Amino acid sequence: SPRKNEIYVPIDLGSIPDTLFESELFGYEKGAFTGADTKGKAGLFEIANEGTLFLDEITEIPLKLQAKFLRALQEREFMRIGGKESIKVNVRIIAATNRNLKEEVEQGNFREDLYYRLNVVPLEIPPLRDRKEDIEALAAHFVDEFSEEYGISKVISAEAMTELTHAYWHGNIRELRNMIERLVVSYDGEYITARQVKNLLFSAQKGRTRAVAGENVTLSQLMDEYEREILMTYLEQYQTAAEVARQLHVDKSTIGRKLKKYDIISK
Repeated sequence: SPRKNEIYVPIDLGSIPDTLFESELFGYEKGAFTGADTKGKAGLFEIANEGTLFLDEITEIPLKLQAKFLRALQEREFMRIGGKESIKVNVRIIAATNRNLKEEVEQGNFREDLYYRLNVVPLEIPPLRDRKEDIEALAAHFVDEFSEEYGISKVISAEAMTELTHAYWHGNIRELRNMIERLVVSYDGEYITARQVKNLLFSAQKGRTRAVAGENVTLSQLMDEYEREILMTYLEQYQTAAEVARQLHVDKSTIGRKLKKYDIISK
């Protein structure tokens, strides 16, 4: 991009109080309101001029401010709060959200004209559970990152990686990253093992609310997830496949097939 060497300004709109949205995005002139900086303040649009402004959680923009935001996008100009002259800018906007914008429009929470103005080159990033081929590279990257940060030399075993690739990852990459950090700092030894991964996955799943209607999963996927969780829970307590089979009143061969299906390692 011609803007690759220009300024890049990321902002999480979810962290901005509603009362400060306009001043944060568009700035204000001196004396514009009580408590304003006596010199005035440039907004994010001015700061990002000639560069890129990344607006995370775009649906957090208050409805009453969306008209001004739309005009800034279309006309490439705006006025600061308390200003009398328009300010010209040339900013590339990248917007992100984890909500369904079409549904937000239908519910009256997001302007339709703003939706179409933003939806020029849409990039949909599937949840981590739907692109499990990425987990190995991400996990290895996070192991290296935290090994360097904490001064600990760690290597993730192939069996541990298998456990990670079969987890559901409700929290997507943030949850995976958090899990790897805990694995790096919580256990001794050079290798991250499958047992360590299973321990933390089991701990994370305890108390987690089960998937509810409306999530983009099938009944078969939910049943598989539940069955796998049951097997991991019993293995955590009873250690061997034979004892799990005895506790669940099924043949050992049945448990063996299911452990193989879910790539669960047993003693």
